[in-house]
Amino acid sequence: MRDKVLAIETELNAQYFERKEVIRGLLVGLLTQQHVLLLGPPGTAKSMLANDICSRIGGQYFHWLLARTSTPEELFGPVSLKALEQDSYRRITTGKLPEATVAFVDEIFKCNSAVLNTMLSVLNERLFFNDGTPTTVPLQMAVGASNELPEDREELGALWDRFMLRYVVQSIRDPRNFEKLLSGTTQTISSPTTLTAAELEQARKEISAVDVSKILPRITELRQKIVLELSIEISDRRWNTCMALVKAQAWLEGRKAAADDDLE
Repeated sequence: MRDKVLAIETELNAQYFERKEVIRGLLVGLLTQQHVLLLGPPGTAKSMLANDICSRIGGQYFHWLLARTSTPEELFGPVSLKALEQDSYRRITTGKLPEATVAFVDEIFKCNSAVLNTMLSVLNERLFFNDGTPTTVPLQMAVGASNELPEDREELGALWDRFMLRYVVQSIRDPRNFEKLLSGTTQTISSPTTLTAAELEQARKEISAVDVSKILPRITELRQKIVLELSIEISDRRWNTCMALVKAQAWLEGRKAAADDDLE
């Protein structure tokens, strides 16, 4: 399983220049079912990467650009007229976020209060309440994108906290890579490496078995510095969830026990 995931990583790095850290983060997010936030200007291949990874697992991809005026119908589907005739407020979710395997939500911090609570339950609990009935969604990973930080941290703080991995994505810096982009000499993969649902589940089982006992003192040390000395509040839930990311990074590096390098 590890060789297949690394093959996907190699193929993506050959196609997307200067995105090595982001690609590793997206794969770690997929393996741990955690969400990834990409901060940066438009036109830096953020949505293409998310779509490409979705195609590797044979999932359904959902892409939407949020605006201040976005309505729940845009993300979660229109209300069924037939259901309304029966006094039921049920949405038709076909092709929408509740049925997505990988979701890319652009301008994520333009999320308004009309869609925020439903979005949070989909991202965190993987539940969509349709006419009050909770339905488990197949979402493996959501990728949020924005070119700015949230303005209203009080309202959007919970949404910000849902993204365990956060990266700044910039335009291509190396002139040689820029010339390759313009000349169309990026590598084309004729037979991209894919993962079945069973293989992805097997990889997650192997990741869960990674030993983290040796790095626990270092994490405690980091927590002391970040929370007590720098006064940056991080919830216990977030620290606990971070362990899955560390395990996945160690697994990708071929280790059965996490090391200090995996904390980066």
